[in-house]
Amino acid sequence: MSGSDATDPREEEGKAAEAEADAEAEGGERVEGGEGESQGEAEHVDVDEHEHGVEAGQPLPPRLTARLIIVFYGLMIGLALLLGWLFDVPSLFHLPGGAKLLPEGPLSWGAGIALGLVAHGLGELARRRFEWAQSFHQRMAELLGPVSHPWVVVAAASSGFAEELLFRGALLPITGLWFQAFLFGLVHVGPDRSMRFWPYYAAVMGVLFGVLYQQSGSLLPPVLAHFTVNYFGLSVLIRDRASGPAP
Repeated sequence: MSGSDATDPREEEGKAAEAEADAEAEGGERVEGGEGESQGEAEHVDVDEHEHGVEAGQPLPPRLTARLIIVFYGLMIGLALLLGWLFDVPSLFHLPGGAKLLPEGPLSWGAGIALGLVAHGLGELARRRFEWAQSFHQRMAELLGPVSHPWVVVAAASSGFAEELLFRGALLPITGLWFQAFLFGLVHVGPDRSMRFWPYYAAVMGVLFGVLYQQSGSLLPPVLAHFTVNYFGLSVLIRDRASGPAP
């Protein structure tokens, strides 16, 4: 073998060391790239879950809850119409023999709004004085989640009309004042003990709404009363959620 073909062993060792170093560097870049991609995917998933409100224990997105409210109360309206047809209720909007104390018109409408304002005021007073009312308020704010003022209007109007149509318009002529109020309280049973007084409050309001319907002969006054209670109650909830509860 000639001298020009001979290879220096030290030169071969140096090349092998360089190749090994290059391979380690490429492997490190792959690992770092893989970790970066995994972190990016995790961040993307977190962002998606936050945007769509699917994190565990979080309220549903406002748009979804608005749709659910419309569907739920639409079904309630359908049930009221079905009961009225099955039991031959003459009208779901006017009670025969009504107009005893409050003739239908502005006076009865004002009485409905006034009843709603008084009920809301008493609820606010209870929240400032009693721990059970404070716990109920805080739990409702948690369940409600971050919602807008238009959402409050939709929720208050839907519940005020649909619930009055079912319980006062359909059930009161069929079952009487007291049993419809009992059923009204029953459907307001909450998911935990912090809301244990809600059914009793709802039952009392069911009696008052029923008396208003009986004494006016029109469903509009109790609808206005119901809307007023829910509108101001929900408005206070979103206000306190945004800025912290009032002292």
